[in-house]
Amino acid sequence: MVFTVKTGSCASKLSFRQLALMTVFIGLLSACSSNDGGDGTNGSVSLINIIEEPAGDNCADGGQRVDSGIDDNADGILDTSEADVSSYICRRSGSDGANGSDGTNGSVSLISA
Repeated sequence: MVFTVKTGSCASKLSFRQLALMTVFIGLLSACSSNDGGDGTNGSVSLINIIEEPAGDNCADGGQRVDSGIDDNADGILDTSEADVSSYICRRSGSDGANGSDGTNGSVSLISA
């Protein structure tokens, strides 16, 4: 089988083997000739604050508020204005619920040596 390869105004007839070898060769050359890009800018630091949350609208029985965000001024402290997200870990009052029923017993395996 013969393939015709056109590049601009030139045309060449190549066998399948020649075309395959040329493809591998070009692939190897392009892999070897790439330039390493320069270093990028440093990323931002993400911080969290865990703060006691009083009983109220967010947590009926109080708990903790977890603020998270990017340290925009790079001072190592998550300022109130830098907090992007607040989540709550709430206590609950009241008694525990009823215990669930026991599961089935497991199997016993014996090994003799």
